[in-house]
Amino acid sequence: MNGAGLSSPALEAALESLRNAPPTPPLIAPFADGKYAFKLAIGELRGLQNKLDSGPQQIVRRFADGSWRIDDIVETIRWGLIGGGAISLEDIRRLITDFIEARPLLENLPLAQAILLHALTGPPGEQSKKKQNRKARRMSASTSRKSTPPAPSLDGTPASSID
Repeated sequence: MNGAGLSSPALEAALESLRNAPPTPPLIAPFADGKYAFKLAIGELRGLQNKLDSGPQQIVRRFADGSWRIDDIVETIRWGLIGGGAISLEDIRRLITDFIEARPLLENLPLAQAILLHALTGPPGEQSKKKQNRKARRMSASTSRKSTPPAPSLDGTPASSID
């Protein structure tokens, strides 16, 4: 039983599935002088949120509507590199200075968007797999239900079914 006093086989199965799910892999993307790992787990998302005083969805919205701020791009990439964990903080500072601050900002907008969307939705294709699984479950549930007889017509005669 969980802490709220709720328990059911479906809830327990869902929790077990989450416990056994592999962690979301980092986004590996070209940046600066090579390919780097970017990951925004909860800790990095909180750091980004605190630094920008904006939640992840607000930042995504700004990217999408063009109202982004300089630090939306810089900090998303910085926190993504930190979460990627493959390079030192000194190397991150150098990359930010040499390949973001010294370059046109729009060069790095697509990368910042990709890093944040990866954190929120998972790797490309993962969402389509989830949608396919949900659709399959819905179809399975709908075919297992008994169908209801057609309602009578307005004149009181039994309605015919279209089969």
